[in-house]
Parts: sequence; C-alpha cells; structure tokens
Amino acid sequence: MAKKEKKVRIFSALEVADICGVVNQTAINWIKNGFLKAFMTPGGQYRVYAEDLLAFLSSRGMRIPDELQESDENIADWHRILIVDDDENINTLLKRFLARRLPSYTIMQAFDGFEAGKQITELKPGVILLDISLPGIDGHKLCKRIKDDPALGSPVIIAITGLTDSALEKTILGEGADAFFAKPLDFEKLCVRIEELTASPYLTRFPASLDPSPFPATVRFRDQPPPPSGPLPDWWDGSTAPLLYMTFGTVLGHMSIAAGVYRAALRAVEDLDVRVLLTVGRQFDRSDLGPVPAHVHVEAWIDQADVFPRADLVVCHGGSGTAFGAVAAGLPVMVVPVFADQFVNGVRIAGTGAGLVVEADPPSTGGPRRVIAQQDAPRVTEGIETVLADPSYRRQARHIAEEVAAAPTVDAVLDTLLPTEPPGAIP
Repeated sequence: MAKKEKKVRIFSALEVADICGVVNQTAINWIKNGFLKAFMTPGGQYRVYAEDLLAFLSSRGMRIPDELQESDENIADWHRILIVDDDENINTLLKRFLARRLPSYTIMQAFDGFEAGKQITELKPGVILLDISLPGIDGHKLCKRIKDDPALGSPVIIAITGLTDSALEKTILGEGADAFFAKPLDFEKLCVRIEELTASPYLTRFPASLDPSPFPATVRFRDQPPPPSGPLPDWWDGSTAPLLYMTFGTVLGHMSIAAGVYRAALRAVEDLDVRVLLTVGRQFDRSDLGPVPAHVHVEAWIDQADVFPRADLVVCHGGSGTAFGAVAAGLPVMVVPVFADQFVNGVRIAGTGAGLVVEADPPSTGGPRRVIAQQDAPRVTEGIETVLADPSYRRQARHIAEEVAAAPTVDAVLDTLLPTEPPGAIP
C-alpha cells in the first residue's frame, strides 16, 4: 500500500492571529522578532506552515486548537522505557531485568545515537536511560535537545555513565536530566527511581486548558478566594458603563518604566465609554500620571476579591495572580505584558479564547523587547473594544472558571497526598 502523503497546511498571519486570539499586528511581530518561523510570498505576505505554528504554540504553552491536532503524537508514552547504551551486554542485561521488575512497561533498546533518535522521534518513550558517553554523539547536547523539543513529549531522562568525573552529575542535571547513575549500575535502585519519577504527581492550580501538563500523574487544585468585603464605592457618580479593572501589579511601581506604562494605558481608555479602576501600587507617585480622565479612578491597591465580582474586563500585565485569578472568576482578560512570564501567560490565555494579548511594537532597529508606550495605545484600545463587544471571550472565561471550580481544594489534595499521621507517630 502506498504511504499516505501528509497534506501541507499553510496559514496567513491573520489566520495565525485568529487561532492565537491576538490582533494581526501581534502575529506579525512574533514573525518579525523571530519567535514564529514563517516565509514570505512574492507579494510580500507572511505565511506559516502548520508544523511551525504547532511548535510555536507548544513552546509557549498555548492550547493546541483542534484544527492542528491530528493525533496525540506529541504526548510521551509513559509506559515505554528506552535504553540507550552501546554496550550490548549491559543494554541487554538491563532490558531483561527491567522487563521482570517493571512488567507494565515496554522496554526498548538502542545501541547508537542514530537508532535512539529514530525511536525517540517515532515512539515517544516516556523514560530514556541515556548513556551520555555514546561514541560519535554528544550525550550532553542530545539530553538538552530532547528536553527542549516539545514534540517529544517531555520524557524523563536518566543519565548513565561510566566516567568518574565528580562534576559530571551536576553538569548533566543542569542540562535537563532528571536523574544520574554511575556505572556499575545498581539495577534495583534504578527501578525505584524510574517508579518515583513516573509516579510523583505534578501539582498545579491551573486547569488543563491553561496548563496542558505532559506528566502522567497530574494533580490539579483550586485556591479558595476570600469573599468580597463589600460593594465598591461609587467612584463614577452612578454610571453603569462596563467596569474595567486595570492593574500592572505591585512590582511595576518600583520601576523607572512605570509612569510610561501607566500613561499609555490611560491614553488607551481616555475616549472609551467605560468605568476604569486603575491600581498603581503603594510606591508609585500618582502625580507622575499626568491628567487622569474623569471616568478613571486611581487607587494604590484594592483587594481583587472585591473587584472581580463587579468587573466586566480585566486589563493587566499578565502576572499569574491577576490573569489566572481573573479567568478563574469567569472574567475575560486583555493582557499587555511588560516582563518575566507575563508574555507566556498572556499567550496561554489568548490561546483558550478567554482574552487577547497586545504587545508593544518591536523596535524598528531590532534590539530588546519594548514595553508599551503612547504609540501602542490605539491597539490597546482596539483590543479592549474587541473583547467587550464579543461575548465569546466572557463565555470562554466562564468555561475556565467551571474547570477551576471542579478541582478539589488545596486541603483536599493534601489530605490525599500526605499521611494523616506524622512519620514515627504511635497509633
């Protein structure tokens, strides 16, 4: 039977933006900055291959939409163990021992780097026992390459070596290996470590739509937010316009870029028919804001538990507490990232359809990423108007809130994972 040819799928920058939940310019910025691989047509239009878009979404932790999910090919098989060792005697002896000791696992063998790469790519073993001293291949680079490639499913790597360099263990663990064993191997201890690494739960307070964990034992939990302390004061003279909660966290107020970011945000909302609650932190001098529109109320800090039940949209930097707290409350989010993990958080939320991301335009001469400034305000305005006008963002945020609410509480998870009696206690 002839092999079925894979259909080549190509997306425009606008289609990429629609898939990722961002404005068209943001998708173009990703391409221009080298984050998203693309090519240009003779007419000067960007085009992106499906596999490159898939790699981009995976590397940024975004949900993979149905149109890109042909199979579960990027999920590691946690019941497959691949032994990579050129010593045939050790390789075969270890295979026999593991097959008896761990009968629920399929044990595979590779005796060189080429065969190892073929099996890792095609069969996605969940555990790789890697001899980092294979002839003709750099085990350190191979370890890092496996860990850095999201298409391989984030397998567990146990590094094995006959070398006696005392610093080697620290080096290989720093390059992504999950454990280290020196030869001669203690087969029983190796088995115990395999079971520990594949059974230990990965704990996360984020739902699967925002944190698609590759780990077989994933335990999700939810925070228990405090109840609102009371209604918000009527800072807007009885207005019933949509309420925007705008915050860039408490750290920004300590930074020299704070005034520019806040002024750009104020410019973005100055002509909108909305109520705005802006928090700037206790360290920021509010006089540096300049003129504040009448429909904008500024506070140093306010408890989010008091704002979320009354807000229609959260405009924020993408910090975990604010951004994920908002969608957990069923609120759509417009993320304007400034630094750290905020860019990834924003892309994850946009990927679910619960919000949008607006990043600053890249500098025309290249160089480091900019924070938002006055020239970016129109795109922030456009993003706010888009989310408020389209009820699908709110619906998707509520779906995420339902996911979060279905997870057990922290206390319930701890009761399950931890023994009820302390070690050594007498019953």
